[in-house]
Amino acid sequence: MTRKLYILARDENIFHPQFFDTILSTRPANYYVIGAAMVKNRETLVDSLHYVLRLGRMSSLIRLAIWMAQRQLGRFWKPSALISVRQVFRHYGVSMKDIQTPNDTVFLDKLKTNQPDVIFCAVPNILKAPILSLPTLACVNRHAGQLPYYRGLEPVFQALRQGELHVTVTYHTMVQEIDGGTILWEHHEPVTLADTVYTLYARLFQVAALGFWQSLDNLEAGVGQPIKLNEGTYFSEPTDEQIAEFRRQGRRYI
Repeated sequence: MTRKLYILARDENIFHPQFFDTILSTRPANYYVIGAAMVKNRETLVDSLHYVLRLGRMSSLIRLAIWMAQRQLGRFWKPSALISVRQVFRHYGVSMKDIQTPNDTVFLDKLKTNQPDVIFCAVPNILKAPILSLPTLACVNRHAGQLPYYRGLEPVFQALRQGELHVTVTYHTMVQEIDGGTILWEHHEPVTLADTVYTLYARLFQVAALGFWQSLDNLEAGVGQPIKLNEGTYFSEPTDEQIAEFRRQGRRYI
């Protein structure tokens, strides 16, 4: 049976282009990508830079600027390089639709006519009941934290702050409770003393891309572990005290 996948994405240009390129280049014959919604970023560039500055000081902001400049300059040497999500989707012939929010009723009415089997959520928006109940199988999310212990925001930062020896990336079905549902697939990545939040995110995105289709196979086979929310912790945006503790440990954001 051929299954239909729909993607919710943002035009993030750091980790997501390679992530989606790997997923789409390894698509199995039993799945068809019927389209993608490009969800408007809730943060401006200034907001993002201020956030990096707060968590990682000026040194992280400088390293991020150098990283992004190197990626842009790399296009002169390799014009075919895929450095934006839109570019990746165009490369693989995935039709795109710009939306403000995935909970928009007009958007959902149109999506319902396509009858997706799986909706993959790669955006930070909280999905409400109408879209969660729309696919025939499930909405699926990728989360860079071990569930239920690192729910919420900045799970890699929080795991490093608490001295974890590994960080975890997880695919899980989505329910109305944030980071709840069923774990479909997970990978534990060892942490080194030299690691930063960004180096770990880079490795987690890479390995998660390779595990994406296995997670959907597990979904269809009914393989999974329920997430026990009463045993875990939900983290909001890091506090000043948590950031200070992170820095005292000699850790870097980027």
